[in-house]
Amino acid sequence: MENAIPERHRVSHPFGFYLQATARQLGRTSDDAVERFQRASRFFLHDAPDGGHPNIQHFLADCMRLGEAAWGGGALLWNEARQALARRLQPCPGSGLYDYYADVFDGLGTSPDRAAADAFLCRIPFF
Repeated sequence: MENAIPERHRVSHPFGFYLQATARQLGRTSDDAVERFQRASRFFLHDAPDGGHPNIQHFLADCMRLGEAAWGGGALLWNEARQALARRLQPCPGSGLYDYYADVFDGLGTSPDRAAADAFLCRIPFF
């Protein structure tokens, strides 16, 4: 999977899942992890619909931005990712999404933190 580049119409999100998992492996350098989070974000967005109809792919791409900021130490990107995730996790009647992520989201804090980001990423099913 390291060298595979999906064609324009090929499903790409499996590459995003793979890259986020390998970015978080023990022993990865920060630079390698950041590159993998960036690539994962692009792969998740490749399958996302255009326009104003966000779906899980947009959420996953924002999660990768959080990982990128945590492993790269980017305070601005960290805050942007947290704000984007906050918008996606707004309480909505009939949805338990906010409740499911609330405790780990609240633990993110205001500056990049690998442990907090990893706790958030670990809450995502299949990550």
